[in-house]
Amino acid sequence: MHRRTFATLALAFATAAFPAALFAQVPQSLTITLQQTTPNPVLARGIVGYIVTVRNTGRAPYSGIQVRVGFPGSAWGIPATGVGTGCAFAGGGGAPTALVTCTAGGLAPAAATSIALQIAAPPSVANGRSQQFTVTAGLDVNGTLAGTGGADAIAMLTTEVVALPDLDPQWAGPLTVTAGRDVTYTLQVRNAGSGLATDVRTRITLPREVDLVRLEQSTFRSCPVSGQEINCSELAMAPGSVASLNLVVRPLPLLSDGTRIAMSVGVDPANGVRESRETNNTAFIAPTVRAEADLQLTGTLAVYDMRPGDRSLRGLMCSTALGRNMTAVLRIRNNGPGQSPATSVRVGWLSGRNIGNEQCSAGMCCVNGSCLPPGSTGSCPPPGHFFSAATVPALAPGTEIVLTAKAKGDIPAFPGNQVEWGSVTLDSQNVVNDPDRRNNTWVMHP
Repeated sequence: MHRRTFATLALAFATAAFPAALFAQVPQSLTITLQQTTPNPVLARGIVGYIVTVRNTGRAPYSGIQVRVGFPGSAWGIPATGVGTGCAFAGGGGAPTALVTCTAGGLAPAAATSIALQIAAPPSVANGRSQQFTVTAGLDVNGTLAGTGGADAIAMLTTEVVALPDLDPQWAGPLTVTAGRDVTYTLQVRNAGSGLATDVRTRITLPREVDLVRLEQSTFRSCPVSGQEINCSELAMAPGSVASLNLVVRPLPLLSDGTRIAMSVGVDPANGVRESRETNNTAFIAPTVRAEADLQLTGTLAVYDMRPGDRSLRGLMCSTALGRNMTAVLRIRNNGPGQSPATSVRVGWLSGRNIGNEQCSAGMCCVNGSCLPPGSTGSCPPPGHFFSAATVPALAPGTEIVLTAKAKGDIPAFPGNQVEWGSVTLDSQNVVNDPDRRNNTWVMHP
């Protein structure tokens, strides 16, 4: 192409990226090139890298050189690590162009400098699939922006941004089940990507250890059942949309205790949907068959109000502690017909004081039970809720375990400091196949 014709076209592109009032003559001995280091196409919301190189092909030095790179539209953004050393970002707020300005400094004759920059691609594209953007770089020497100084005064390239879906299946439901009893599981397929997904296929596989009772509350277009396989379909899933389904299944009545039931789901099993991630298209859930247990939590509470000169409460209290202190004896019994697996019990206490961090002197106890070492000073944790947890071992039918939980008040300078009450929760993670959880909690009031 003729040099003058190319320069005219380049000026037309550059005018779209830079305000026309800033265009002026720049010495033709300064040239600029623009390179995209992230291969096309790039993902929407992805990070795109560029390298801008400025050369001085003349005999005179130049100072005050800046590089300005324009990106059409206002949806480009700043990466978490910034746009680059010595670079600043301006754009958004409805501006027609996002602009990255980088300082190149001065250049001696025959010298060159390169600047690496990065920018976050727009989160979406015009047609929901792909869009091409013309990126333009120009030179600014002491406030004079390149535009009429010849074809080498600006540089352009095309960045292609694609929006791709990301299909992510997830199971939800109990991890312990009872042989012969119905249980419900929820399957969700989410499009976590930035592009539209069409003709989405989902295959659910049930093991032979369960019977499918029914499907409920499906938002898929269709979910035909064939034996132990369910094949759901959805015409289209926009970014952020979710298709869901409830499966009511029944483990076979004669399954032995400890049997694991593995249910699986695969989205896009034929790999017909191009996605930003292809590694998260499967999900599994494997509940364990357990005979029903019935864990019962009971307890007794002892309250002891410390006074000056009292040295200990069962060897636990600090010598100068004051305030209300509690000792709870927890009794956990399995009243059910089946063995309960190991689980945990969580104990929470509430301090009566409602002030900021309290200063403790050496040897005093904080309300959470931690004592400061001799010869040191420091701050107790803020008053309020504090928790502790203990392991509850597996319990055979008719057996029990006894645990002791203690909390203590402190700070002689604040006699109102005390432990007011507490609460205990058994098996908060629902590990035990316990159909009656009304007896799994206890609130402790003095």
